[in-house]
Amino acid sequence: MNDKHIQAILTVLKEGSITAGAKKLFVSQPSLSQMIKNAEANLGAPIFDRSTDPITLTAAGELYVDAARQVQTINVNLAKQIEELQKEEFGTIRLGLPIQQGMEILPKIYPLFRSRFPHVSLELLEVGSNDIEKILLEGGVDIACLTTSPRHEELVYSLIQREELVLLANRETELAKRVLPGTPLDVTEAAGEVFICIKKGHSVRTLQDSLFISREISPSIGLETESIEVGKRVVASTRAVMVCPDSYTIRDNPADCGYVVYPLLGAENTRHFYACYRKDLYLTRYMKGFLDILQELAAKTPAQAPRVELADMLTARERRAAIQRDLLSSCQAPVISFTMNIPGPVKLLPHVTDAFQDGARAVEEALSRRQIPLLRREMIREKTGWEAFFCADASPETLKEITVAIEDRDPVGRLYDMDVIRTDGSKVSREDLHLPGRKCLLCGEPAHACARSRRHSVEELTEEIQRILAGRYGR
Repeated sequence: MNDKHIQAILTVLKEGSITAGAKKLFVSQPSLSQMIKNAEANLGAPIFDRSTDPITLTAAGELYVDAARQVQTINVNLAKQIEELQKEEFGTIRLGLPIQQGMEILPKIYPLFRSRFPHVSLELLEVGSNDIEKILLEGGVDIACLTTSPRHEELVYSLIQREELVLLANRETELAKRVLPGTPLDVTEAAGEVFICIKKGHSVRTLQDSLFISREISPSIGLETESIEVGKRVVASTRAVMVCPDSYTIRDNPADCGYVVYPLLGAENTRHFYACYRKDLYLTRYMKGFLDILQELAAKTPAQAPRVELADMLTARERRAAIQRDLLSSCQAPVISFTMNIPGPVKLLPHVTDAFQDGARAVEEALSRRQIPLLRREMIREKTGWEAFFCADASPETLKEITVAIEDRDPVGRLYDMDVIRTDGSKVSREDLHLPGRKCLLCGEPAHACARSRRHSVEELTEEIQRILAGRYGR
């Protein structure tokens, strides 16, 4: 039973004769008759009773037609299912992540992912970061969420969250009684305390032991655990200290969590939280969706607000320039470089992340409305603030018109700093498009004149920025 035979027989049955069927199918009558004879030969019995007018089915023919219609239905359903698969509505993501990170991100990411891709399942592999990275390289998982440092050329590393090491100290320890909470200190300050440690094999333990060796100290280890959460609770309940990534302390209420937090000096952490996948992996739509949700959650995660020094700003400027050069070189198209205008030493003010995400979304929506292809997007978060880069296939002047409209559309837009960089590295200015310059947040005078004369204090500007953000996003 093949498709041509099915179509021929069902058409003849509907039209009532071979002659009418041949006209309907745009074939000759002898050709159609031969197809019917071939179908009957394959079946081993006549399908049509040719003595009747209109032509009718034999008993065998009725069985054939019934089966033929079932086959047609199966083919139609199969075509729809294949179409859905091609649209990537169904599938599985093999996801590797440590249990600790799973406890943190899965309750947030799974409901969002499930609502967007209800027919895609997550198949979890929950082991340590080092093991997951090996399995990822071998192709055992599709995407891995792990604490690591970029070191394998075969992998793409998408930064989700930077992690700095801090020291947790129970409030009754001698250290907590001696040093004010939040004071940056060297781990040697806690050499006389009892340490609660993550077991060997975890990245935190590796960094901690390296720190001990470099400082030539051998503190007393009271307890080893697989779980950072367990360690935190032990420290909160007994006179002990613990080295911990700062990301695990962000949501704790300092007033009642049982311990205080100290930034660790000299703890150069090169391992951060990344979403990783092989460069040769074809990213399906739902895989891209999963990665986007991870970035969305990272953007909404509250962060501590460290003070930024001049050296930090210079480093950030150099990093930004390097990213811009890379995008210009790889895409051969202009780049939108987006940061926030936040004066003073604290860049991550309340609701800055909300405002930044709105700005990034506005850029992408504007490009989409204008049908401008977005060739590449990069987004990073540092203590110097959020940064986003959009490489788009349009003239620099067109992109500048888009960014100026976003900057000028409302008070929050006035906090945006969106530069457009040509492929030769030069910037498109408002003056190039004969557009008015930006106004000062406080007095409405030209912004560059106020900045040059330092007419307004950092405190005044910060207060106005916080007022704008609170007005849009709430207190």
